[in-house]
Parts: sequence; C-alpha cells; structure tokens
Amino acid sequence: MAELADLQDQIRDFLTKQFLIEFGKDLTDETDLFDAGVIDSYGFIDLVGHLEKTYGVALSDDDLASPDMSTLTGIARMVSARQSGS
Repeated sequence: MAELADLQDQIRDFLTKQFLIEFGKDLTDETDLFDAGVIDSYGFIDLVGHLEKTYGVALSDDDLASPDMSTLTGIARMVSARQSGS
C-alpha cells in the first residue's frame, strides 16, 4: 500500500498525462476537476478504471458519487481508504 503523498503524486501524474493538464496556481490538488472542466463523464470512467486496475481497489456506487471523487486530494484519500479496507 502506497503512502498517501506517494499515491497522490501517482494519481496526479496519471491525470496530467491522461487529460493533458498541469497542476499549479489555477489547478490545485483541491480543485474540483469536474467544475474546472478537466474531467467529464467519459474521463471519469477512464479514471475509475485506472484506479481499480492500478491500485487493486473496488469502488462502490457510493464511492463514485462521493464529493471526494472530484478533487485529487479526495481521490487519493478514497483509494488509500479502500486499500486499507475501510
């Protein structure tokens, strides 16, 4: 199981490459990725598939509907929690 900071870095790298974005001043770890136009429903499907395959987690419908799944920080926390069985 990856440390939360490492996990967040890995997910940031995926988002950067997959969605051709750059985190910085205007796009932070706390930015709502949907509101910012970074991810749409198709992108979300790609992201979830990546998380489940790469980190061996199963995300429930409740997980997917959680506000945590809209920011990088929240996504990393969710994956970390599922890896630890929470």
